[in-house]
Amino acid sequence: ATTTGMILTRHRRTQRSSILWAAAFGGFSGVFQVKSVTKNVGLSIRHYILWKLLHSLMACFFLMLFLYQ
Repeated sequence: ATTTGMILTRHRRTQRSSILWAAAFGGFSGVFQVKSVTKNVGLSIRHYILWKLLHSLMACFFLMLFLYQ
């Protein structure tokens, strides 16, 4: 039995969208790097994370739109 979430990527559609989502989001390492750079500037890290999530979801949506029309 796999416990790493790879069971979810059995289907090509799920596999493509999850890879695209991960690439568009960039990971939490990038989020923490941005947080450390902007800690004295007054910018909200929550807004940054929400916008990154939104852009990742939009990338998946457009992938589905273009590949499966």
